[in-house]
Amino acid sequence: MKVRYLTVLLGQQTPHNMRKYTILKVSELSTIDFNLLLTTSEESSRKNLDKSECIVCFEGATPAFLERKTIYTNKELFKIVDGINNNWTEHN
Repeated sequence: MKVRYLTVLLGQQTPHNMRKYTILKVSELSTIDFNLLLTTSEESSRKNLDKSECIVCFEGATPAFLERKTIYTNKELFKIVDGINNNWTEHN
């Protein structure tokens, strides 16, 4: 019974608030393993306005290539990208 419950639990999608994010320089994208991320490719990563930085997303354990990076929750990242004069969002 325990094994079946664990299988069902692992098969569920995690809510966005369980995801983790980090900001990288666009030049770093060619060195990361997208198989370990929810971000599927360089093209699908969200870029800032001047295209110098991007956001990648993952769940679970932090991949080794991101271990020295700042990891953000969904709420923390939203504060960064939605702020005024942040180079992520155009505010008119």
